Amino acid sequence: MAFEDLHCEYSWASGADFEDCAFLARRWRDEYGTTLSDSDFLVCAVGTGDAFRYWGPTPNILSALWRALPSGRVYVADGSQGSVHVYDDVMSSGSVGVRSLPLTFAPEGIWGLDEQHVYAWGIGRQDGEQVPRLAKFDGRDWADLPAPSFFITKMHGLAPDLIYAAGRGGMARWNGRAWDELPMPTGEVLSDVFVAGPDEIYATGYAGSLLEGTANGWSIITRTVDERLPFACVIKFADELFVGGHTLGLYRRIGSTDQLDHIKPDIHASSFEARAGSLIITVPDEIIGTTDGEAFFGTAFEAIKESTAGVDIYER
Repeated sequence: MAFEDLHCEYSWASGADFEDCAFLARRWRDEYGTTLSDSDFLVCAVGTGDAFRYWGPTPNILSALWRALPSGRVYVADGSQGSVHVYDDVMSSGSVGVRSLPLTFAPEGIWGLDEQHVYAWGIGRQDGEQVPRLAKFDGRDWADLPAPSFFITKMHGLAPDLIYAAGRGGMARWNGRAWDELPMPTGEVLSDVFVAGPDEIYATGYAGSLLEGTANGWSIITRTVDERLPFACVIKFADELFVGGHTLGLYRRIGSTDQLDHIKPDIHASSFEARAGSLIITVPDEIIGTTDGEAFFGTAFEAIKESTAGVDIYER
């Protein structure tokens, strides 16, 4: 098969830094189409010295990934199977063990504080209707938790009683026992949430809003010029607020103003993560990292496309 007609997109990079992380890849070809049902998926890992490994492809829709630290285990949400696959440290030498843990719904996202507090969210069915669902992994088993009234898109927090969920028209805080749903200045679908502290929370929206939350409520910092263009992700790193805008590129907030500096138009950021002194940025064809917010480096550029160009899309 031709290299040129193979398309590949990365998502959900997670780990210690851009040279020690795992991520998902979705592939499709021109002749098949671009929908999820026309694609296949791979679990990928990149390490120091351009070491690169992948597992797949699989026809199952792998919807999200989170890598635990320091164990290196990788938790992969499988929306087709309604389960979470747990991979041993993916950069270790030799074979990698994989366990599949069933859920009671189709997961769309996954994130953890640690391996005793891993959360998966998605869509279930009740009385023939779609309903939001949420489950927690305690290191041994998954158990269903109450979900907010809206469908979750992202979760983030600092402690088991300080977790925020952003979603389709809603924002809520988990206090360890129940959800407190919060009034928001926009009804748009929220694309990301980041908790910098108990009184400092940020969110982005698919209609182009960048929002800031405190104990006193939420406000809109700014919007994209065109409301049809979304902000995808937000993070506080190295005392700076970074905002990813997909094809719009990478922005950094100017102090505490409502102005954004368009620092890297060519870094089409779709997600951020920073847990070990390094910021990991996922873009469609590369994993990018920085330790200071000034110098940016990339790895795994088109690695899956190059490695699997001769492998046809997995037929269902």
